[in-house]
Amino acid sequence: IPNPGEIVLLTSAEGRPKHAWFACPCGCGETLGCDFGEGGWRIDIRDELVTISPSILYADGCRSHFFIRENKVVWA
Repeated sequence: IPNPGEIVLLTSAEGRPKHAWFACPCGCGETLGCDFGEGGWRIDIRDELVTISPSILYADGCRSHFFIRENKVVWA
């Protein structure tokens, strides 16, 4: 389980990001994930700054809707 503010990346055997896991930024305590496979999210890592697109919507719980842009949460 990631700590608040931490993004845990799981990579393929080739070293490409496959999944990201992080604590919901609203503080509800849920762990959310993004799948970078077909039809999923995209990730860009530059100078250790992570951007995930498109936005992330936690529809089943607290209903948080946000972007992760250069390690920062931007609420939608």
